[in-house]
Amino acid sequence: MSRSAIELRDVSKRDFLGTRGGLRHLGRELLHRSPREELWALRDVSFDLEAGCSLALVGPNGAGKSTLLKLISRVTRPTSGAVRVNGRLASLIEVGAGFHPELTGRENVFLNGAILGMSRRQIGRRLDDIVAFAELERFIDTPVKRYSSGMYVRLGFSVAVHTDPEILLIDEVLAVGDMRFRRRSYERVQELIKEQRTVVVVSHQMSMVRRICERGVMLERGQVTFSGTAEEAAGYYESSTNLYATLRDNFGDSGIDIDILDVAAVQGGHELTSGQDIRLRGRIRCRPDVDDGVLTLSLHRVDDLVVLVSRAPGPLPVGGTAEVEATLPLAATPGRYYYLHLSVRNPEEPQPVYEDACVAIEVHGDDPYMSAAVSSTKVDWQLTRTGRLIS
Repeated sequence: MSRSAIELRDVSKRDFLGTRGGLRHLGRELLHRSPREELWALRDVSFDLEAGCSLALVGPNGAGKSTLLKLISRVTRPTSGAVRVNGRLASLIEVGAGFHPELTGRENVFLNGAILGMSRRQIGRRLDDIVAFAELERFIDTPVKRYSSGMYVRLGFSVAVHTDPEILLIDEVLAVGDMRFRRRSYERVQELIKEQRTVVVVSHQMSMVRRICERGVMLERGQVTFSGTAEEAAGYYESSTNLYATLRDNFGDSGIDIDILDVAAVQGGHELTSGQDIRLRGRIRCRPDVDDGVLTLSLHRVDDLVVLVSRAPGPLPVGGTAEVEATLPLAATPGRYYYLHLSVRNPEEPQPVYEDACVAIEVHGDDPYMSAAVSSTKVDWQLTRTGRLIS
C-alpha cells in the first residue's frame, strides 16, 4: 500500500488587502476603525498525493497555486486546516531566494544543502555535479551578489535537483532561463519523475503538463474546481479559459472601434501549431473625423516581449467599416501563451495607441524548446470595405 507524500485537509489561507504598519495602520488602530478587508487566497482545499506521483496545479493567475506551494513547503502556515508532508522536500518557488548575497556560490550550495537537511559530506559528494549542471565552474567562488539573474537561476535549480529530494515543488521555473537551460532542466525533472520522486508543478504550459504529470488539480479563486488525470485537468482548464475572447482597451474617445473575430490555422482549425500559417480576422470602424493612424498587428509573449510587428500597407477606412485579414507564420514557442494585438497606433511614434484589441492564444507543437525571436516576417494584409478592396 503506497503512502501519501502530501496530505491537505480543509486548508484555508487568509490574507489582508493593504499593508500592515505605518501611520495609516497606527491611525486605524487608535481610532478603532473596522479591520482591513480580508482576502481568502485558499478556501477548504483538500487532496492527497501518493509518493512517486507527479501533480500539476493549473488555473488562472490569482487562483492560489503559488500560495498552496508555499504552504506545502512551510514558507507560511495555513489559517485553518492541516498540511502534512512526508519526505525530504526541495522547492523551486523562488529560485535562489535562500542565497546570501555576500557568500560565494560554493558557500551558498553548502548553506542550502544544510537547510535541506543534508550533511556537509553529502553536499561535498554532489558539489561537482551541482556546479557542472549550473555551468558555473569559473564563478563558483565569486559572491553571488555579482551573479547575473541567469546564473542565479541555474545555481538555484541545480542545488534543488541534486540534493536528493523526495518531494520537489516547481513554480513556473521551467519557463525561465535560456533555451538550452530550459531543455536541460526539463530533462532533469523527467529523470526525477522516472526515479519515482514526488513532483508538484505549477504551470500555464498545458503541453508540459500533459507530458510530465500524471494527475492534475485546477484551482479557481482559491478553491478546487477539478481533480483528475493531468490530461483531463489540462482539457478542463483549456475549455474553461476562453482563449479566443477578445480583450479590449479604449484610450479615450478615439473614434475607432476594433474587434478580433477569429484566429485559426490556414490549414486546419483552432489548434495553432508552431511554424504553421495562421489567419486573424477582424473588423475596424472609423469615424470620418479620425486623424491619421496606422493599423498594426503584433505578437507578444506572456511577459510582454514583442515577437512580431507588422503595419498594414493601406490607409484606415475613415468614415466606414472594413473587414481585416492578416496571414502570418506562427514563429512561437510551443506550450506557451501569446497575445495577438490588432491596434491603431500613432504613425510617428511606436508606443502611443489610439485603440487596441487583443486575443490570447496557446501554441502547440512537438518541439517544446523552439524559441520565439523578434521577427520582421512578412504579413499578408487585406482590408475590404463593403465589397471594395482598400489595399
